[in-house]
Amino acid sequence: MVTTRDRIEIGGNRTKAMDVTKVGIVGLGRWAKVLTRAASKSKTLRIVSAYSRSQEKRDAFANEFGVAAAPDLAAMLADPAIGGVILTVPNEQHLPLALEVAKAGKHVYTEKPIASTLEEGLAIADLEARYGVTVTVGHSARLMAGIRQIRAAIDSGDLGRVAFMEANFSNERALELTPQTWRWYKHRAPGGPLSQLAIHQFDVLHYLGGHRRGELHGIEAVPGRRGGRRSVDDTHPVRRRQGWICGRVLDVAGHIRGAGVRVQGLDAL
Repeated sequence: MVTTRDRIEIGGNRTKAMDVTKVGIVGLGRWAKVLTRAASKSKTLRIVSAYSRSQEKRDAFANEFGVAAAPDLAAMLADPAIGGVILTVPNEQHLPLALEVAKAGKHVYTEKPIASTLEEGLAIADLEARYGVTVTVGHSARLMAGIRQIRAAIDSGDLGRVAFMEANFSNERALELTPQTWRWYKHRAPGGPLSQLAIHQFDVLHYLGGHRRGELHGIEAVPGRRGGRRSVDDTHPVRRRQGWICGRVLDVAGHIRGAGVRVQGLDAL
């Protein structure tokens, strides 16, 4: 990873030299703004270049965050100071853009889901071996303090053998979709909230130990639409049985906002 040695203010008139990784960001919508605000609080990561195909978005983003607008993707990738690129773009753009970033020798951070198909997801994962870069997918829910506490309780044995995991994630976003947004269309957001919301909870259950607790015996998902004219599904109950664990995930993208995870062991809940 390309880093620079910057002086960071640590209080009063004191500064400390720290390695700072400089990255670019491509796709300047709502989530790009969330990540840029978060990165502004980091002492080791700095977003220094931003690109969108829209000149209006580039200008607005530069004015709001003080991040230099790249005239095109090639200019961003040609900058030797940039060590990686964050992709906050629609799903179908993940593979072609990740490929360009990896070819330039930059590390890749792409938002979830990694892709809309298994083949494209595997192709993105393969970029690590092909180009000697890292590929990171933005599964942020596992970083939440409560989830880490559950993981600690599992690892310490406080719950005993884990037998059941349950998670839900609901919000009102599907009610906000219009034909001008890419998630309105089923072919651009296959699975609806299964790939946009439930994927957070799938990763959480994986992090909590689902990946190492026996053979997967079965998984079932039932898509549906609660209402509205959009073509994309907005409801998905999912059931999964793996080894000793039974799991259930419910995600609704047209409902009151809420999320939760419950883990039941043979000794405690």
